[in-house]
Order: sequence, then C-alpha cells, then structure tokens
Amino acid sequence: MQTDVLIVGGAAVGSAAAFFLASQPSFKGKVLVIEQDPTYEKSATALSAASIRHQFSTPENIRLSQFGSHFLKTVDEHLSVNGEVPAIGFKERGYLFLATPQGLDILQANHLTQRAEDVDVSLLTPAQLQSRFPWLNVDDLSAGSLGNSGEGWLDAYALMQGFRRKAQSLGVQYRQARVQALHREGRRVTSARLSTGELITCGTVINAAGTGATALAQTAGISLPVQARKRSIFFFTS
Repeated sequence: MQTDVLIVGGAAVGSAAAFFLASQPSFKGKVLVIEQDPTYEKSATALSAASIRHQFSTPENIRLSQFGSHFLKTVDEHLSVNGEVPAIGFKERGYLFLATPQGLDILQANHLTQRAEDVDVSLLTPAQLQSRFPWLNVDDLSAGSLGNSGEGWLDAYALMQGFRRKAQSLGVQYRQARVQALHREGRRVTSARLSTGELITCGTVINAAGTGATALAQTAGISLPVQARKRSIFFFTS
C-alpha cells in the first residue's frame, strides 16, 4: 500500500495533523492514519487534564497557545460536519501562578513577555490576591499572575473525535493497525511495517504515537527525546 503522508497515531495530535493537512487547498496528497486502538481508552488525549494557557515564558509557546484558544472559540467554523459541531465544552477559567520573594523576578519577567504578546493577564499584589481569593493565604507571597481570558479547560476526547470526523470528511483514511517499525533510506523515512507484516510506502511520516513515539523512532535509527511523564492533579476541599 502507498500513501503520500502516513500518520502513526490517530488521537488528538495525529487527527489534528490530518485535519490541517487535508483542509489546505494547496495540499493534494493522500493521508493515511494508522491507530492501534480506535477506542483511544489509554491514549494521552483521553487521560489528559485537557487545559490550555497563555502564561508561558517564550513568545513561541505563547503564540501557539493563542492560536489554540482562537481555534477552540471558533471550532464551529473548522470542525463542523453536515451542520454538526463537536461539543468540546471549552470553559474559560484563568490560570493563577503564585510567586514567593525568590520567584518574583521570574514571574515579573514572564509577565513582560506575555504582555508584549498581548496576553490578557494581570499581575496582582498580595492585597489584590487576598481580595480576589479570600481563602488564599498570602503571607509568604509577593505576587500572582492571573489569566483573564483565553485560558481554561475542555473535553479533549470530544475535540479529538471532532478532528477525526472532520479529517475523514475531507478524505483522510483511518485504519486500525499497529506500526511495528519505520524504514529509512538516507535521511528520509520511506516506509512502515505493520505488525501484520504489511509494508506501507510513503513520502512523509508523522510520528504521533504518543508515549510510544520514542521506541517507534528508534526502529529507524532516530533518537527522539520524548519521555512519558506522570502528572498529578490535586483537589483541595474545606
């Protein structure tokens, strides 16, 4: 089998890549997405806290996130299929970053970078924090950074399914299988071997295999510095 673009992994990243490729008028190629588990039960997308923020320390990260927020707010313009829009449930609730005296310089420097990129963020004094959040102990705080808009959380599974459905409507093919190895000729990955033994030739590969991306890249002699990280979420109640 042959395709122009092979995407390994069909969760949020893989399906988003498929959508953005297929939605470009100038792109005329064939896209094939290989996903080993179409239920996505154990994918990072399904297990994600699914939040978005603009409060980063580099302009590049900020701009990427601003694009993401705008996309989420206008998802009906992009992912509607036959009049149906994915219910992603985007809730705008700002992140709050707090700084002790030792971290004040970093928080202030980040704030300047964010404001230069038109991030809607406020730098609050301890008194302002106490007024806004009466439950917060501000005794050891020097400042707080609060996002006013564009930040929040969403239903990542619904967004992923929206990307997938829209990509399919644009002609992207999805197939359930496991990519066992990538094969490289010189600097280019030219084919992928499935666990069934089938060989798929391609012009371009997008490795969106999540926590399996590093091992998959190694099959083609590529060192990919991606590691799985466990994230903890804490809820405090009174």
